[in-house]
Amino acid sequence: MKNILFIFLFALLCITCKEEKSKFIKLSVDEMIQYAVERKALEPSEVLFRNQFGNEISFDSAGALYQTDKYFNDLYVDENGLVQEVVLRPKTEADKKTLAQINEALNAGPKLENIEVDCTNLSPLLEEIHASDQGMRTGESDIDPTIDHQNLEKVVSILENCDRNMLTFGHLNTIWLVVQHGAMQYQKKYIPFFKDCAAQGKLRQTSVAMMEDRILMREGEPQIYGTQVVKDMETGKWKVYEIADPESLNERRAAIGFETIEDYLKSFDFEVGF
Repeated sequence: MKNILFIFLFALLCITCKEEKSKFIKLSVDEMIQYAVERKALEPSEVLFRNQFGNEISFDSAGALYQTDKYFNDLYVDENGLVQEVVLRPKTEADKKTLAQINEALNAGPKLENIEVDCTNLSPLLEEIHASDQGMRTGESDIDPTIDHQNLEKVVSILENCDRNMLTFGHLNTIWLVVQHGAMQYQKKYIPFFKDCAAQGKLRQTSVAMMEDRILMREGEPQIYGTQVVKDMETGKWKVYEIADPESLNERRAAIGFETIEDYLKSFDFEVGF
């Protein structure tokens, strides 16, 4: 979880800093947790980083300090609630508890409401969900966490209230996509169901493998199939997340229908590097 938490903390800080520190308000622990749950991160931009002495430091220096696992980030927001400044200071025992709370909140995700769905006519709803999920990820618009949350509520309501035996390959693919983009709590809950579907030929084995890898990555464990990539905060470059037994990786990939890791990573335009 250390890698995921590091990515989260720095991702949600990248906002242009235009005001003086005296105008900023330090986020409380509860507010930091809320930021994590609501995924209020913006696209990377300029941000003002300071050390515990108040001296301005570069993003690279901040990343190097954080990687030592000895520092904690205090976040400061403007009057609009947007993070504008980051102060790195030595980590305390209280900070360790805060990080554990943030981890727990990220894994659990926001609470879901039970949505009334027409189980006899799911195709129009799931087509709409699929379009909104993929539209944010294949177009130029930013990913909206509110839409992801609404989609997750709908697909979980389908899984809990409708006859799962009536779900088609297309239905299941859309439901998998939404859960794959949701909190780990729901991935862990439904992956046994997705595995059963894959065994029946109603879902791709590669889809299940991607979810397995994502869960392992979120738990800080090596992935199995090499489907997950992360950004190196020191270099700013993408790399493959840690892989268990990399020597036999392509054999495992071939067994479930994946191409080689070398071919898979061509679309990311970086070297395998493991």
